[in-house]
Amino acid sequence: PGGSDFDLPLDDDLELGAAFDVINEALWAIWQSGFLQFDLGQEDLAAIDLSSYGVSNLAVQTDFYYAPVATICGLNETMLRLQIGDLYVHAELDIMGMHWDVGMFMFLEVDANLNVQLNEETGDTEIGIELVSFDFVETEIVSTNDVLVGKEYLVEGLIKDTLIPELTGSLGESLAFALPGIDLSSLAEGMIPEGTMITIDLQELDMVDGYIFIAGGLK
Repeated sequence: PGGSDFDLPLDDDLELGAAFDVINEALWAIWQSGFLQFDLGQEDLAAIDLSSYGVSNLAVQTDFYYAPVATICGLNETMLRLQIGDLYVHAELDIMGMHWDVGMFMFLEVDANLNVQLNEETGDTEIGIELVSFDFVETEIVSTNDVLVGKEYLVEGLIKDTLIPELTGSLGESLAFALPGIDLSSLAEGMIPEGTMITIDLQELDMVDGYIFIAGGLK
């Protein structure tokens, strides 16, 4: 009701504008589907090298009790802040000759930058998410095995003093994903040859006055 207060500049062949809330709607749908429940073993966590700290056989299970929330309040045009509350983590690992078995809740704020990246392998442009900083990290230990009773501070220290700095060392690296193509034959069965695809040639991605703006062409 009342229409939109965002006007497309009409400078490109294809322009899309959507209220920022669409990101939170997508996050909620992803959370509701159970996609954020992970069961990760040592091979899945190879990018997090904690061997120099004597950590081995790391296994992590996650359960998001609430959907992550994204906000752009007080940030520049391509930044967003991801707020994660009540993330339950069950972790097992070997360290200093001891086997740790820990259950905890984590509360995080992560700042990220959205940009357009070129995939050199495919030649296609993709949406990139560049991690910038962990602004807030809190933990609450709710269960441990006997070896850690009364030593919960060791777990909190490992997370805040070792794990988060290790992850922070990878800041500046980006995750990237391509916008999915549309199979036109599925829109007009029998009229368009099967496998006829249309994809977005992404050229610009911005946050403008609470809206996500995407511009480019079709190919």
